[in-house]
This record gives sequence, C-alpha cells and structure tokens, in this order.
Amino acid sequence: MFTRSPLLLLCALLCTLSLSNCSYPTSTQAGQSKGVKVSVARKAKKSIPRGSGGLLSRTPLGSRASAKSLLVRTTAYSDKENEKGAYKNQTCIGTVLRYGKVFRSAAADWSRYPLGTQFRIKGQPHIYVVEDYGSALVGTETIDIYKPTLSSMRAWGVRNVEIEIVEWGCYDKSLGILSKRTKYPHCRAMYNNIKKKHRA
Repeated sequence: MFTRSPLLLLCALLCTLSLSNCSYPTSTQAGQSKGVKVSVARKAKKSIPRGSGGLLSRTPLGSRASAKSLLVRTTAYSDKENEKGAYKNQTCIGTVLRYGKVFRSAAADWSRYPLGTQFRIKGQPHIYVVEDYGSALVGTETIDIYKPTLSSMRAWGVRNVEIEIVEWGCYDKSLGILSKRTKYPHCRAMYNNIKKKHRA
C-alpha cells in the first residue's frame, strides 16, 4: 500500500501537468469567443451596402436637400398601363409625357423632389424632369421613370441608381398646383409636407 503511494502521486502529477497544457476554454472564454464572432458578423452585415446588385447605398433623406449627386430607388411607369385616374399620355400638370433624345418625364413625391426638378441618371445622356406624381410615390424617396411601352417599363423594373441633380424644382409651383387638389389624400399629403418644410 505504502509502496504504491509514490507511484500514484507521480501519476497524478503527470496528469495535472498534461492537462494544464490543453486549451479548453472556460465558460467565460467561450462566451467571449462567441461574442467576437457575432460582432464581426454584425459589422460585416452593416458594411454590405444596399443598392443595385448590392453595390450602392441610397442617400439618406436628411442630406438630400443640398445634394447634387444622389443614390435613389427608381421604378418605371407607362401611359399604356391604363390605370384608373391616369391622364392617358399626359402628365398631371397637363403636358404631354416626354420621352425624347434630351428630355424625359419622371414622377416623384413633390415634397421631396419638387415640380421641375431636373436630373440625369449616371451613364445616360437624357435629362429627366419631375413633372408628374403618383399616389404610390407619396411618402417615399422613389422616382418613377416614364417609359412609352409596357415592355420597356417591365424591362426597367426596380433599380437603385445614381442620379445627378441638374436643377432643383420649385416648391412654390408645386404648392400652387397641389393647393387645388387637396381633396385627394396623396395631393393633400404632399401639400402638407411642403408647408411643413416652409415653416421649418
């Protein structure tokens, strides 16, 4: 019995020394390791920009008023859709929808892009003019690009694009038209939003 005690003690000592070299994490260490992975994943997720093909991040609304270059969401519309309440081949201000070599029509929320705002889409030579609106656009940053055919409208789909503001439109002109149409909810909403901006 006594002769075995030193051997047992020696085995115990060797086991202790071998275990001390193992890198088994404690519960605290395991939690910290997991936390690092989570934070890295979150950081990676935040760093992935939104936009066309995940490459472009849209410009925040708060920095749009004085901006000349914006990243925006665009859709397309056509007078061939035969939507209820549409003006056929005319804009909401009574002019003919344009799709020329230089100027083309666009629609937007006038409280964000006032009537007459002119812009170019990066990579295109045309100048788009905001001279139309749509109830679905109110309260959004989306710009609707006019297309003369249903096929070209569908081909455009939804795109996040970079635009260059050529000239900002006029809020006073926007108010002048909207003030006579406040019985319509979307017109009233744009009218009230512009008035709030003027008060601010």
